Amino acid sequence: MVDQITPHVTEHYPLPAMHIDESSLDGTIEVEDTIFKNLHFSNNDMREHGLLFEDGDLLTDSLNSKVESARRNSTEPIEGRKGNIRRYGLFHQKMAGCRMVINEHWGKPNGKPGSLWWEHTQLLHRKPMVAGWQSKKAAPWKPSHELIQISLAAHVLDGFRIYCSHHNFQEWAQQVTMDEFNSVALQVYNKLFTSAAYEECLDSETKDKVFLNSILYNRDALLYWLFCMSIKAGDIGRVVLVLRVWMVMMRTPKTMPKYADAIFETLGRLQSFNPVLRKFFLHNWLVNLTGKPFRFKEIDLLQEHLNFWLKIIYNAKGVNKSWKWLAMISVCIYSLRDAMKTVQSAFQIPSLGVRHTVPDMSAEISLLADNLKNEKTQECCH
Repeated sequence: MVDQITPHVTEHYPLPAMHIDESSLDGTIEVEDTIFKNLHFSNNDMREHGLLFEDGDLLTDSLNSKVESARRNSTEPIEGRKGNIRRYGLFHQKMAGCRMVINEHWGKPNGKPGSLWWEHTQLLHRKPMVAGWQSKKAAPWKPSHELIQISLAAHVLDGFRIYCSHHNFQEWAQQVTMDEFNSVALQVYNKLFTSAAYEECLDSETKDKVFLNSILYNRDALLYWLFCMSIKAGDIGRVVLVLRVWMVMMRTPKTMPKYADAIFETLGRLQSFNPVLRKFFLHNWLVNLTGKPFRFKEIDLLQEHLNFWLKIIYNAKGVNKSWKWLAMISVCIYSLRDAMKTVQSAFQIPSLGVRHTVPDMSAEISLLADNLKNEKTQECCH
């Protein structure tokens, strides 16, 4: 743990849905003014409250920055946005990091084994998708996230097979001690998942491009998964460490320079804060609705979940569909969910069917690991 957020229940209160176009400066100003109006929040209240964190995607962050610049001469806290502190959403950052890994290591269609395209299309036989830096459309996040999850596990499994020094990995796994396991894990990491391993192989006389690319993919995928798991664990310190690396990775024009700029600005502002404000900023960057460990999530993901329940589950149908209905129902979303859970519990109604259980990925992981073994993708430069 680097900087662990203490598990706690985040209090959250949805506001009425607003029929406002927030993709413009005027819309951004109107949204915030409407929020303060709904909260009956005055300039004096803002002076006493002190700070207001604004979370959203890069467009929201950019618009809020322009509003702050346009209102900088105003002396009132609300009109001048004096207490506003901008934070771009970590869920959108996670999606950007996922697409960076997918685009960088997607490979060419009908290319050689070792690329994500090969694993996704030829081995797993999943629905084709378009990815790569030359693609005009962004790769879908959920399939990309699942592909990295399965592929990374297979690469780790194959790495253990290589360095466990046993002809049968399953037998070794059943009898190994924890110290031996940790020793092999460290060896796998140092040999297959680091930039140092890439540099070492790059300096050798025989350069295997497939193996070199495999090391780079392992490093990037592991970094992405560290970001995801750090968010769930509430370790905001490790999240910041990953952001520092991604800031460098995303700086080139072919990748995501806007995200690199956003990370640079955010980390730069954090350095200018005093320790109390810095901790206040970081420890409120994630939310936890249950108060349980490993249940943290991003603020913008909470908003996306609210949008899902509002637009899909509780949205009116037909002639009853209106913004007035959305405004009324949006403040009751979580109360309605609690009522639904109470009824399900009282009448012993299962809330989830078997179709919604977490799928078993072991077969797909084994399939990819066997392919890595047969192709000797991670064994070419030792």
